[in-house]
Amino acid sequence: MVIWNESEINILIDNYPKIGPSKCMNLINKKIYDIKNKAKELDLKFKEKVIFSDDEVLFLKDNYGKLGGVECGVILNKPDYLIYKKIKELGLKSDKIWSSDDIELLNAYYPLHGVEYCFELLKTRSRQSIIAKACELKLKAASSIWKDDEVKFLLENYENEDMDFIVNSLPHNKSSILAKVFNLGIKRKNTAKSTNLRKLFEDNNINEYWYGFIMADGHIRDEGSLSISVSEIDKNHLEKLKNYLNLDRELRYLKSHEFKSPNGKIYTANTAYELVVSDIKYGKLIKEKLCIVGQKTYIPPSLERLKTKEQFISFFCGFSDGDGSINKRKGDLYTLRIQCHASWVDNFYFFQSKFEEFLKIKTIVSVRDNASFFSINSTFDLMKLKKEICALNLPYLERKWDKIIYRNPIENNFHKYKEEYFNDKL
Repeated sequence: MVIWNESEINILIDNYPKIGPSKCMNLINKKIYDIKNKAKELDLKFKEKVIFSDDEVLFLKDNYGKLGGVECGVILNKPDYLIYKKIKELGLKSDKIWSSDDIELLNAYYPLHGVEYCFELLKTRSRQSIIAKACELKLKAASSIWKDDEVKFLLENYENEDMDFIVNSLPHNKSSILAKVFNLGIKRKNTAKSTNLRKLFEDNNINEYWYGFIMADGHIRDEGSLSISVSEIDKNHLEKLKNYLNLDRELRYLKSHEFKSPNGKIYTANTAYELVVSDIKYGKLIKEKLCIVGQKTYIPPSLERLKTKEQFISFFCGFSDGDGSINKRKGDLYTLRIQCHASWVDNFYFFQSKFEEFLKIKTIVSVRDNASFFSINSTFDLMKLKKEICALNLPYLERKWDKIIYRNPIENNFHKYKEEYFNDKL
């Protein structure tokens, strides 16, 4: 836990609302996320002022009507949302006329691909402008048009399945789905099944493994909905959990796509598969059991409940399968490495103490920039750990742990321990 003295708190109170978290780092010897968390605790707010020079304001007044907000943003090197905020403040209106070519493109692609696709085609048009013109032309985006098989799916599943499963199985948002079921006259028999996650709430090593995996790659919402997404290569691993919970549903396919962030950068979301399970009772109980409060990426849950060797190994195996990697260094030598947000460093030190206590395994913990790192650099220690994992019959991720096999690693004193730990084949 980060300790703040009275002087640091007074500096934060006096300066945070004026200069923000980044500049406060120059005044206080604290990380930026610690400063943000403390400011939130003290209810301090910082609104970054974006200044438009007189020349930039004049440019907007002279050119917004002809060029539109997007093109003005490119020329002034400011993001779209700031341009439109300033335009609203100045009370400007666009006189930019839609050309016949632009309208032809909108007619051809908006019904098939929606606003984002058209936004990429019509670089000088804002999303709001595209939507407004589409409404004027009475065009409907693909997501608002219901196909026969989608209506059939709704009729077969809406009454009994949880809402998250419905939303994640259809290319429509929740509002569109609710409007459609109202028109179809169908009602839900229950709002959410209450036994989907009952098995996962039990105390056993298999569940501890999945708790670790959820801590790395999952999310539990306040209403009890659990979602886990994995890359395409690990689809079969997510199927293990689905089968373990006896869920009769398909994993949701998340196709690789590009998207633009508010700062204008283009990011790629890789192809993935997602499992969504809603359980009001047991979802909330599991979240409470795992001590998850807020965003676990930045507010790591306490791991003090991991008292026994079996609990710890099971949880760590699941967590490393989600957020870790096992890579070859040279020859037969391997390293296990986990990287998380810097706020996880205390939990990494907890891992370190438990490995020393239970297995006499040496580990390394470090922090750089806004990231914390945990690693096991001894192949022999990884073989020792895998033996424990196999003894517990954990559903480990094969593509990672199958790299660690019984061989003759170049490790000092290996033969001294060989007979003790490897009487049985790993």
